[in-house]
Amino acid sequence: MDEIVFGTDGEIPLIQAIQACFPTAQHILCTRHLEENALRNFSSQNVPEKTRNEIIRKIFGTSGLLSSSSRVSYLEREQEILEEFGQIAGKYLSDNLLPTLKNKVFLPSQANSKIPRNWKNNNCESMNHKIKLMGEWKVSKLPALVERLKDIHESQLLEIRGALHGRGNLELASHAQHLKVTHNAWTCLTDEQRKKVQDSKSFGNVLVLDGIIQCSERDEFAYQEMIAHLPLSCHANPKKVLVVGGGDGGVVREVLKNPHVQNVVLCEIDDRVVEVSKVHLPHMAQSFGNPKLTVHIGDGVEYMKKHKKQFDVIITDAPDPIGAAKGLFEENYYLSMKEALSPNGIICCQGENLYLDLPLIKGMLTFCNRLFPKVDYAYTMMPTYTGGHIGFVLCSINPDIDFKEPVQTYTQDEVEKMQLKYYNSEIHRAAFVLPQFARKELRRDPVSEKVHDDDT
Repeated sequence: MDEIVFGTDGEIPLIQAIQACFPTAQHILCTRHLEENALRNFSSQNVPEKTRNEIIRKIFGTSGLLSSSSRVSYLEREQEILEEFGQIAGKYLSDNLLPTLKNKVFLPSQANSKIPRNWKNNNCESMNHKIKLMGEWKVSKLPALVERLKDIHESQLLEIRGALHGRGNLELASHAQHLKVTHNAWTCLTDEQRKKVQDSKSFGNVLVLDGIIQCSERDEFAYQEMIAHLPLSCHANPKKVLVVGGGDGGVVREVLKNPHVQNVVLCEIDDRVVEVSKVHLPHMAQSFGNPKLTVHIGDGVEYMKKHKKQFDVIITDAPDPIGAAKGLFEENYYLSMKEALSPNGIICCQGENLYLDLPLIKGMLTFCNRLFPKVDYAYTMMPTYTGGHIGFVLCSINPDIDFKEPVQTYTQDEVEKMQLKYYNSEIHRAAFVLPQFARKELRRDPVSEKVHDDDT
């Protein structure tokens, strides 16, 4: 009992109660709540939004203050933040936030390797938030609260049962699959998205976004290898590569295996995905320390606007076209990528499912043919993705390119050396062979209405 560590959001009565029972217990704070509190305080002090976000990035971001490797580097970075933002952020930064971070987050983790540097209590908080919402945020005595929780549980069950028979407010997905989950390793509930890492019985850790599987430890390589090596192998000398999305690190891991690649930029809008992947998906996140890789936390479109005609290959690892992600499947986004390509550049983007999303894919290929002289579609097999496979849209400003014939090919020895589990030169060619129903729709000449024969 000498090494008890407990974490809180800073609730004083709870801290006092635990420390009264366990005087030697080490107390740490949830960094997610510290970040949220900091944003609220900076906002109340009328700190400009751009400055608020910059302070948060320099403290809580991927390469921020909390990532310091030693006490000396931590103190140096802390002083730099004070010098840059101390005047505009006021005493809250100097007298509250920074001392709290140092004493309740950084120093405890330095003194005890078992204490996580970036602990977050999101598993509990997500359920608390749901209960508070359904309980109308009212303080209740324990018996009344138990009854209220029982009512909430029963009402949810009734809604689910009604949805199974087409009744009620819940709408079931037209197609679904499930994995047996042993526990939630991490959960984050925001206004925009619900993110989770769940430990599944048969597929290892699984990253889930708004209830949709993004990747699993068991089959992630089939997607990461194909979305990376399909475009890279079609370019004679892909020195500079941009990856939009893909904060789990899987795509950049594969990109960095190509011998021609000299520089990779990963543009991820949510640094929490990067940090969580380092902990829960380490095999995918293994390349974050590679000196060829630059991680940019921010909007991909804005980044491309500032870096036109720079990249030999651009890869977009997009989630499904829901909410804000819809824009990644529209013509303006593909135009932004085109403008960021160097001569003979290639793009490759997540292209949904042939069985479930054929009209969407057809529409995408239609506008891609307006923008690029060469466009094609390939796919890979993915057990954990809805429908069992996922596709890729490939476009190039090089009119002479043939996506089906890689200009970089690998021997079996090279495939083994690169530790590829799915991709090889034969799979590359086969990935563009579409089933007849898809070929008839996607390779139809919009003018003549004739189907192009791929073999002639």
